Amino acid sequence: MSQEKLLSVSDVSRVLGLEETTILFYRNKFERFIPTVGSGPKRRFYENSLDIFRFIQHAFEKDLNVIQIEAALSGRSKINQMNPLQQQKALLASASTVFKQVQDVMQEMLHVMEEMNRYREHFERREKELVARIEQLERQVKAPFWKRWFGL
Repeated sequence: MSQEKLLSVSDVSRVLGLEETTILFYRNKFERFIPTVGSGPKRRFYENSLDIFRFIQHAFEKDLNVIQIEAALSGRSKINQMNPLQQQKALLASASTVFKQVQDVMQEMLHVMEEMNRYREHFERREKELVARIEQLERQVKAPFWKRWFGL
């Protein structure tokens, strides 16, 4: 890490196209996830901190809150501490979980669609009954009064 180029707040701001106040906000909120050198106005960031700032920026753009972003950064830092085989297993496990969630959602959607079809069929039957009843009433109204009188 000592060989890495160190960046000031203004450097990070310029690279990411964000206001310095935004960079300072990110640094203050997520300090434990952003490696720095020094303190106060002389504080500098390692170049790899740019990835963390980008991650935070994209997370806020996706309307995640601070707690959700911290949770994501915690998971991200745990994955980065693993060896490649462990990382692969963790990614496969999370992908498997996501696929299971997608499968569950699709199954629920299938049930909803089946229920919607039952409602559609019910309403179509009811519509036919109502149309038949309306036609019957229209025939009765057009019938001569004496047929209506005697119920013929």
